[in-house]
Amino acid sequence: EDVLRNIPSVTIDVDGNAKLRDNATTIYVDGRPTLMTTNQIPADQIESIEVISNPSAKFEAATAGGILNIILKKNRKPGYNGFLAFGVGTGKRYNGTFNLNIRQGHWNVTTFYNFNDSRNPTNSYSFRETLDGERFFDQKTNTTFGNLFQIGRVAVDYSINNRNTLTVAGNIVNGNFNINADQAYSYPQETRDSSLHDGVRMIRPRNAFTRYQAQTTWKRTYGTKGRELTADANFEWGSSSNTSKWTTTGFGAAGAALPNFPELVDISGGNIGQQLTVQLDYVSPLSDSSKLEMGLRSFANGRNQQYFFKQLNYATNQYELQSGLSQNADVTDFVNAAYVTYTNRFRGIAYQVGLRYEQSNLRGISRLDNVASFGYDFPKVSNLLTGFFPSFYLSKKLSQSSEIQVNFSRKIQRPDMMQLMPIIQNNDRQNIRIGNPALQPEFINLAEMNFNKIFGSNNWLASAYFMLETNTIKPFARASATDPTVLITTFLNAKNETRYGLDNTMKFALTKQIDLMTNLNVYNLSISTDSTLTQAWAYDVKAILNVKLPKSVSVQMSGNYQSNRVLPQGIRKGVPSMDLAVKKSFFGGAANITFTVSDVFNSRREILAYDFPQFYQENMRRRDLRFFRLSFQVPFGKADASIFKKAKEGSRRQQGQGEMDFGS
Repeated sequence: EDVLRNIPSVTIDVDGNAKLRDNATTIYVDGRPTLMTTNQIPADQIESIEVISNPSAKFEAATAGGILNIILKKNRKPGYNGFLAFGVGTGKRYNGTFNLNIRQGHWNVTTFYNFNDSRNPTNSYSFRETLDGERFFDQKTNTTFGNLFQIGRVAVDYSINNRNTLTVAGNIVNGNFNINADQAYSYPQETRDSSLHDGVRMIRPRNAFTRYQAQTTWKRTYGTKGRELTADANFEWGSSSNTSKWTTTGFGAAGAALPNFPELVDISGGNIGQQLTVQLDYVSPLSDSSKLEMGLRSFANGRNQQYFFKQLNYATNQYELQSGLSQNADVTDFVNAAYVTYTNRFRGIAYQVGLRYEQSNLRGISRLDNVASFGYDFPKVSNLLTGFFPSFYLSKKLSQSSEIQVNFSRKIQRPDMMQLMPIIQNNDRQNIRIGNPALQPEFINLAEMNFNKIFGSNNWLASAYFMLETNTIKPFARASATDPTVLITTFLNAKNETRYGLDNTMKFALTKQIDLMTNLNVYNLSISTDSTLTQAWAYDVKAILNVKLPKSVSVQMSGNYQSNRVLPQGIRKGVPSMDLAVKKSFFGGAANITFTVSDVFNSRREILAYDFPQFYQENMRRRDLRFFRLSFQVPFGKADASIFKKAKEGSRRQQGQGEMDFGS
């Protein structure tokens, strides 16, 4: 997550999701999709990150926000090597990594273990006021997140011969989220209920998860340079458990507890699931400048999702299931795809054309009364052509130091399970959310023109882009028909969304000791529904300064500002932030000590402001307060291609000596 903040055009939202040009992006690891989140991937295991802003037909069609492909480090040195790292920070933050790499003959083994533990206090608020300025709802929430992540990974590469390589890898990810949240709410005016003025809701969720991943890849090359066949299978499975207790206490005008209070809720549930991805890719060069690529991909996902919301009935002294607030559903999700791309060159212009076809469906079968099932099929028999997703790319070298590229692709974004599931999700007393089982996929047409210029040690990359989303999925809030002070948020297919802008990234080598990266993304966003049109300009600006000081000391300062964002019913206010890091290296950079300050000015937070016919509402939330961390990294190892051979021979000599001694 910290690494991605320093990537041009990439931002991290308040939920930890990566966005490219303010669009939700897809995370890949070593060229394949992953269920790991950004805060579960150790930064010290990352070799590089590829930013693919407009993926071709070779990639999933559901990548309208681009792809961030995280390349993990692989050992290339003979012998063995690795490192130990440990960090400690405020907020009871502790993290550590053990990494070991072994390379000998046909074998290459990479393994690591990482843990990250924190006790993170945050705060948030929500308030509403009527249009005449009378505030009638206030809520302040103090939350402590107790998070623990652990991940272990082993990857083994075996070169069967000079044509065939087999890779087997496995991950184990384990963690828990223990949250203590206290929501203090009040109704300052007697707008809603004169007998209920204030109260406290105490929320105590306890969540744990364990996931496993097994991946195998077989790669075959041929006598023709560039011709290769790759087959891989990725199977992930695991489970989670979720429990929570809510205690809500309200007080009347005289401060006395109201009847039937406290309101007691017991929540239990979890999920058990697995998913399988199988993919086959074939590349065949047709000439020195042309090649044909084709492939097949099948994705299957199945899980049982449970969430049982039980409330105490004081009359019976029993906890009773509230089916409208609960879920118990079996969900299956399938996506099957085939693609072909052709690459060639004509009169100095390189081009690629591609076509992908995807068929998908999602089914959620509810086991609860009064809770509807949900799902979709795409494409339907009546509109099979909508399942095709073309891509087209042109590039031309203007000189040895400059290049221009134009590209176009069509994408799809399918609604996720939580957007579809028709149950009420009760965030607090005045804000609830419910899915919409009638949601349909949205479609995106994306076009770009890129210009890259290298001048000396400096680089300029400019991208003009245009995006048109039809049938776009957007959240929509309305007042409850039974209680107008309760806000219900659901999801609808709006008419369309149009986005166009200019993204500029410049890298300057100011001196041998100082370099500067700047990024400015300016765009216009227009959201159209059947009855409204919302339009506004927005921008993101980012700057990263690296300074090398004497005695192997380096400093990095990273600043970012995200301007106001237009929403269908309001705005998301601007988000400023700044991070600072100082590193001292030893032994030629092999070992180091790093001191970091995350969110220097304690300003990284999300504020959403909504305008409704009856009232104005503002919500603020955040994931982290400013924190400090001190990290250490120490390497070890020995570069020796024959180290294990020598150890084996030494063992044989010892055995031989033992036999001679025994015989004498």
